[in-house]
Amino acid sequence: MIYRNGIKEAMESRGVAFGTFVQTASPESAELAAASGFDYVTLDMEHGSFGMDTLVNLIRAVQVGGSTPIVRLPDGSETGILRVLDAGAIGIVIPGVASAGEVRHIIRAAHYAPKGTRGSCPATRAAAHGIHDWKAHVEWCNQNIMVSVIIETVEGFEHVEEIASVPGLDGISFGQFDLAQAMGLEGQTHHPEVKQRIEEAMKIARKHSVEVSIHIFERTLPKIEEAARYWIQCGIRKISCMSDRAILTSMERQLYSSLVAAAKQP
Repeated sequence: MIYRNGIKEAMESRGVAFGTFVQTASPESAELAAASGFDYVTLDMEHGSFGMDTLVNLIRAVQVGGSTPIVRLPDGSETGILRVLDAGAIGIVIPGVASAGEVRHIIRAAHYAPKGTRGSCPATRAAAHGIHDWKAHVEWCNQNIMVSVIIETVEGFEHVEEIASVPGLDGISFGQFDLAQAMGLEGQTHHPEVKQRIEEAMKIARKHSVEVSIHIFERTLPKIEEAARYWIQCGIRKISCMSDRAILTSMERQLYSSLVAAAKQP
């Protein structure tokens, strides 16, 4: 084995895999998240503040921390997919997907021939710069690289059936925040219409044996645990929550509020 697939390991041993996001250009944040025990850490190139040069160090930091690096790209370009996988990512997440054709293109780009069209080069970080046996590297990658997509537009939700039916798709997540925005329900991720759309889409995805991933937007520990229990009872096996930005801002606001409250006391 070249690298660990912590998502598969957690699903097999615990039944569910837990992850978090890193959005800042900080290898320390990535290493801390990994070392805290998360099964995977999603490095967010869509909303994060870093590029490829920093991403390599973020991936390395996640691996040093003992977790599995996943990269959320800003789009499904073949070049972008190739570069993050060559850097050592074990999985990719592509946002805004709305058709089966897009999914087929993404899956091909993420796998080596004969399974796909990923460019072949033994002198990449993913292949240990040529140290690892090439045949073993290709076999491991084609079996373990995980391809997930995010459905977050009204058009995407209208095509869930055809998207979920594409062979080789490992996971689907549903963008509650973006969907609410598209439906004119800004920020209302718990709105009944948003929840109904997502629950219907989840049933379709699971009918096609595609794992559904959920991101919990709650920011307090009791609410996060409550939401996690709910989704686990629904059969969800891949759950993420918060990000390094969210964790820092939440704690810093609590600290400041506590200090202000102390100042008001006689």
